[in-house]
Amino acid sequence: MTRKLVSLLLALCMLATLVCVGVAEDEDLSQYRITDEDVTIILVRSDNSNQPMQLDSPTIAKIQEITGVKLEIQAIAGSDFTSKTEMIISTNQPYDIMYDCYYVAKYAGQDAFLNIDTYLNEEDMPNLYALFTEISDLSKLYIDGALYQIPVLSREAYRMGRSPQIRQDLLAETGMDAPATWDELYEVLLAIKEAHPEVYPIGNRNGTGNLFTCYAYPFGTGDGVYWEPEAGEYVYGPLSEEYMTLLQWLADAYADGILDPDYAVATSTQWQERLASGQNVFFYDNPTFATNFNGALASTTPGAYFGPIEVPASGDTQRGLYYSKHDMGATVINANTQYPEICCKLMDFLYSDYGCTLTNFGIEGESFEYNADGEPEILASAVEAYMTASDPMRAFFGKYALAKLGMARYIDDRDQDKFVTEEAANWYATWGSWAFMDEPVLDPAFTTEENEELSKLKSEVNDVLSMSYDDFIMGNRPVEEWTQVQDQIRDSALRICEIYNAAAARAVR
Repeated sequence: MTRKLVSLLLALCMLATLVCVGVAEDEDLSQYRITDEDVTIILVRSDNSNQPMQLDSPTIAKIQEITGVKLEIQAIAGSDFTSKTEMIISTNQPYDIMYDCYYVAKYAGQDAFLNIDTYLNEEDMPNLYALFTEISDLSKLYIDGALYQIPVLSREAYRMGRSPQIRQDLLAETGMDAPATWDELYEVLLAIKEAHPEVYPIGNRNGTGNLFTCYAYPFGTGDGVYWEPEAGEYVYGPLSEEYMTLLQWLADAYADGILDPDYAVATSTQWQERLASGQNVFFYDNPTFATNFNGALASTTPGAYFGPIEVPASGDTQRGLYYSKHDMGATVINANTQYPEICCKLMDFLYSDYGCTLTNFGIEGESFEYNADGEPEILASAVEAYMTASDPMRAFFGKYALAKLGMARYIDDRDQDKFVTEEAANWYATWGSWAFMDEPVLDPAFTTEENEELSKLKSEVNDVLSMSYDDFIMGNRPVEEWTQVQDQIRDSALRICEIYNAAAARAVR
């Protein structure tokens, strides 16, 4: 038997253990001990206003108790995260681990990040080695043969994606059927606007670009460069006729008072407040937010509630995109860390069953317990104090630094179960049954030279697009003139697609 085959069998055996989540009472936790030395690891991550990091979290203390590694967490406000982390990387400021790094491609091959592949083996990183063996798509993360990131993965994932939620009471009030097309949806929202002039039906958050992130694919196009399943290749959405159709739909919605006039500036918090108070009554975004909106509406507007509708069809095309089963957010390790092996082993710990359960469910006996089947369950008694919060789940997760906005890099969506109403559970069943939803395609691996060229090209194109969108939506320019914008970006956009398709072709050889 070859050494390579032995390694593969060991990895598969390790993977097989991952399906058994329960931890035996007599499990030897010393296996997770990484160091007995006085080691402090600086971990940089974003601080989300929906779930602020609690630096004194019991989970963080438990990680130190089990592994011996002390974490000094530098939580940077989400609004400043991209600029500040690039500054940290480009000026060689000290840190060891960085969650959700947006600059892997930009700084790959520049001695900024540790090549994790050096340690990715069954001895140093057995849990991640098993996952990389099992999930073939992860090979696309390599750049010029090196691995500079560890992706956020899922042990258990509930399937859903951006999709529409509408005030069902107001839909019923119109006497109209649930809309099956975007034109029918427009007529429904217009009827609601006419009956309730003070309402701006469509809400949006986090800038104009979010409209295209959410609406482009279901309109038969895409936001920037994307994999088009009908064409079987990467194409550039803003160059398509379907993109102009979407732009016209949004421009009409703005003119008719259907699109909130603050669509370009409303923050996530303001967006939530408007939907929870009835100022907005429709959104196409993460549909699970509707649970919180319904809770708020129940106390102020009896009978008012959000509910899902199918993604409307655009012409003959009905489609949406599931969120990836695996989040794929990038964790990087500083190439200049004093503790490369400790950092790699700490990350691997988070992908063990014990580490996954700890960072998604918290402390056994305090925040969760194992049921008769050996599966972790959040304790109802542990969440009681948080049920009056505006977002009970994230308030509880914040206390224990749980899930993706906390310490977890290996996600288990079952940690949400105690917060999911019967209504929301039915929604998940509905979303999971939609045959028209497509699976996202992971971008191919690029060379360092390709990444550098893509960074420049995307910056050029995005600058043009971001300066143009609002003029068309607000009616300052007719949508027919979008062809002028297309001409302006065409050469760079087509070159972007050429690079993507060449990289994708290499991956299948």
